[in-house]
Formats: sequence, structure tokens, C-alpha cells
Amino acid sequence: MAVIDRHRASVLFIDMQERLVPEVEFGNLVASMCERLMAWLSDQQAAVVVTEHCAAKLGNTVFEVPKTAMRVDKTAFSAIKEHSVQVIAPQQQVIVCGMESHVCVFQTVMDLLEAQKQVFVVTDLVASRDSIDKIAALARMQAAGAMIVTIEMVLFEWVRNTSDESFGSMLQLVKRLRQIKATNT
Repeated sequence: MAVIDRHRASVLFIDMQERLVPEVEFGNLVASMCERLMAWLSDQQAAVVVTEHCAAKLGNTVFEVPKTAMRVDKTAFSAIKEHSVQVIAPQQQVIVCGMESHVCVFQTVMDLLEAQKQVFVVTDLVASRDSIDKIAALARMQAAGAMIVTIEMVLFEWVRNTSDESFGSMLQLVKRLRQIKATNT
């Protein structure tokens, strides 16, 4: 098992699009938290990749994607089927968020594991239309070698200690995410 190392990690946001988010269980909540995480990661100069599945049909990402993030369109369920592993996951560790857990997230994670990447799936930042699909997908991904983490685990592992210059902004983000969860669940 591994701990997230921000110097070896990239973050992948999968298919949080206009026509998909409202159809997914807790879709708006997940998208709202992902938006805040992505903005914070942008300030951290993190390697961020955003996929959009059939954007002409499903629309664009529901929140603003920073200019520093790489945005890629895809038609295959796994992002790795159309783009190289190095485009989708430029670092050895890959933190994965997005929709739907049992389709595009699952297939991409399985391909990342096959490519020998260390994969961290953020359980509170992935979603499916039906909770049973998310539960089954998380179980299969974990059984295949993906590490299931929470957004707070990601943030605290990213910063590692209170003397880190990013600790204050990270703690503010954690508090804001807790508020968002409390008002939306």
C-alpha cells in the first residue's frame, strides 16, 4: 500500500458533464466538491487531466476547468483506449474522481492498473446513477488493486504536515467541503 505523494501524483477528473451530472445519484454534490478540489489543485500546480465523454451529446464539464488542466475528449468508456497512459496519467500515482463509477471510471481504473499505475479512487468523489453500481464498482476496483480513499485522505496526504505552506488553504478547503456535505446529504 502507498501514501499519496504529491510530487508523484496526477489527478484525473472523469466525465462530470452537463447532461450526466443531474442524472447521477449525488451528482451535483460530487461535482461541487470536485470543482473546489480542482481549483485548489490548480493553485498547487498539480498535474490535472479532465475527460469529457462524447461532449457533443453530454455537454461540457459542469464547472470551470482551469487553463492549467489538460482537457481531453473521448468516445471510449476507458480514457486509456483513445489516449496514451502518459496523457491521461502523467505521474506514477493517479487520483481518480468522476462519473459513472461502474462505467468510465471503472474501465479507466482497470486500464491504469494494467499499466502499472498506483491508483487512488476517491470514494466520495465518484458517483453512479444507482448506488449499487457504485458499490460494486468500488469493490471490483479495490480487489484489482486500486486504493479506495476519501477526499480528506487525499488532502491530508497531499500536505502531510502543519508546517507545509499549503496547510492553511487545505484546512479551509476541508472545512468548506464538510459544510457542503452537511447541507447536501
